[in-house]
Amino acid sequence: MAAVEPVGYAVLALATVLFLLWPAVRRRRRAVDRVEAELALAREQLAEIRRDLGVGLITPEAARAAEVEIKRRMLELDRHRERERLRETRAGRAAVALAALLVPLLGGWLYLRFGRPDMPDMPLAARTDLGKAPRAVAEADVTAGAPSIPEMVARLERRLAENPDDLEGQLMLARSYMVLERYGDAARVYAKVRELAPELEGIDSARGEALVLAEGGVVGEEARRAFEAELARHPRDPRARFYLALAAEQAGEYEKALEGYLRLGRESRPDAPWLPELRRRIEAVAGELGRDPGPLLAEVGRADSAAEIAALERSLSEDPRQWRAWLRLAELRAERGEKEEALAALESARAQYEGAPFVLRQIEQARARILEGRSVADAQTGGRPGPTAEDMAAAADMSPEEQRAMIEQMVARLAARLEQQPDDIEGWRMLARSYRVLGRTQEALAAYRRVAEALPQDPKAQLDYARALFQAQPRGAPLAPEVVRAFERVAALAPDHPEVLFVLGLAAAEQGEVERARELWTRLARQLPEGSPVRGELEKRIRALDGATGRAG
Repeated sequence: MAAVEPVGYAVLALATVLFLLWPAVRRRRRAVDRVEAELALAREQLAEIRRDLGVGLITPEAARAAEVEIKRRMLELDRHRERERLRETRAGRAAVALAALLVPLLGGWLYLRFGRPDMPDMPLAARTDLGKAPRAVAEADVTAGAPSIPEMVARLERRLAENPDDLEGQLMLARSYMVLERYGDAARVYAKVRELAPELEGIDSARGEALVLAEGGVVGEEARRAFEAELARHPRDPRARFYLALAAEQAGEYEKALEGYLRLGRESRPDAPWLPELRRRIEAVAGELGRDPGPLLAEVGRADSAAEIAALERSLSEDPRQWRAWLRLAELRAERGEKEEALAALESARAQYEGAPFVLRQIEQARARILEGRSVADAQTGGRPGPTAEDMAAAADMSPEEQRAMIEQMVARLAARLEQQPDDIEGWRMLARSYRVLGRTQEALAAYRRVAEALPQDPKAQLDYARALFQAQPRGAPLAPEVVRAFERVAALAPDHPEVLFVLGLAAAEQGEVERARELWTRLARQLPEGSPVRGELEKRIRALDGATGRAG
């Protein structure tokens, strides 16, 4: 089992060789380099603002204010750059070369330091705190010995290897991989996040997007399934809708693609940043169909806040477990001056998520901003799950004993609530994960059993229970019959799952069923990357089976 799990949660360290290339330069040359880096980052931030605006993370007013501040700073930087170049023109070429190294490093450092790495974003976007980022860029001294990106990510990887159920940490790692364009790694980590918090909105579409980017823009079958899963739970997700339309276009299903693009376009506000690309796709598909794109484009980007409110309310009446939709509804109501209606929307959201501390924290923060007269989308949160940067800093300052005490209190409250609401399946899942983190194995096992009994046809519920049984076994002991039966139930629902193949192969080997073990492990080996350590270890086990057969003969 231990040899298989790294396949899903592989952690690869980043090379730190880049920093060996940094030359020692004089103070004036460093000043030019810093200006070049800050200008490049400012341009990236302008693009990010448009993406954030499109997905509802900031209001148009906040976007305009941030753009004005960033452009003002860019003018100052440009004037400063020219002064420095006049003083030392010979250093110009070296400064540009060094800035080429500095830009991605500074961008990533500022993202990890000031950003919110706990929510999936639009392609290549590294979210930043729009209220603080311009000032942070202006004041940051990139030569002051800030931690390198490889060091920060490697440190996070090591921490998660010891505590893989750290939701915030896994989200941070996935977002970090996206920034570093390690899309395959990001997709694997988002899959882990999906296991830890299946209720989080946007996780499936984030994973799907990472898979698309890893394939150079091609929407493959696995990515398609991820987007479809997102829409099954959250039908208004714009990212999933766009990529599924793109998948239809790539498959030559132009009518279906056009229908998807137009439906998204009609429900998009005029300032949605994806509209330029959406219009290009509509023009391309219309050309394939021999249709005039003019009338089609006239339908795009005409949604207003009233229409969006109506659509949100319809969606929430059908499925109230959409916390981001509740926050968006509250934001729109607040923008229209409908303060009481905005607060009522947040109370409705609170009633749906009594057992979800991350979501409750976002709801409370949104409520505070409305009461203060600020937008729900202002500052960092944007309706995203997880703690704020201040929360994370405070938690980091806690001693291990304080952190455990805090977790124990939260778990006790959750357990007490579930005694009153025993049908809350997601609550039981959360409780089981919490017990596992705390090392309370038998209590975790009981909670997982409860979920499995309630959801006999759910592969994840059955796998969680089987995994908990396996982990509760004494190390080195033969597989207990109960463990084997649990994995057989999973096999009936997901016969090719890697853990199913490994554990049932192990059970067969222990029972002397060599051919059965070889067949299962060979199927598993085909799923693993060639040359990977896990596949190598598995192939050793298969060869050992062959040796056992020879000895028996």
